[in-house]
Amino acid sequence: MPAPRQSTSAVAADVLYIDRSTVLRTTAIEPFPRERFLLDSCCMSMVDTSPQADARYHELLRRMPPEKRLEAAMRLSQAVRELALASIRARHPGADDQELRVRLTVRLYGHDCARRLFGDVPADAT
Repeated sequence: MPAPRQSTSAVAADVLYIDRSTVLRTTAIEPFPRERFLLDSCCMSMVDTSPQADARYHELLRRMPPEKRLEAAMRLSQAVRELALASIRARHPGADDQELRVRLTVRLYGHDCARRLFGDVPADAT
């Protein structure tokens, strides 16, 4: 009888986090850029999910009416913004609302965009 699989995605997906910019697939032990961690191909398959679960997820998406897909995308986008803002607040507890907006803009859209919108951008904003 095979041993039960562990439920952690890092073990199940054969993925190992090295640092913020590098992840290793433990089966191949080849580093790949962090941006490829979430989306492994142009068809947007996730590398931390089994092929069966990924196929089921995409089938469910195809069955959803367009307005429900849009609603789900908007909820996910809002969740990403809230997580990013929570991270910024944790790193900069004394930041006022304006600084939080600037730092969030840098996080989501980059330094150039933030400079065009706000002018001054903290040098340590990431």
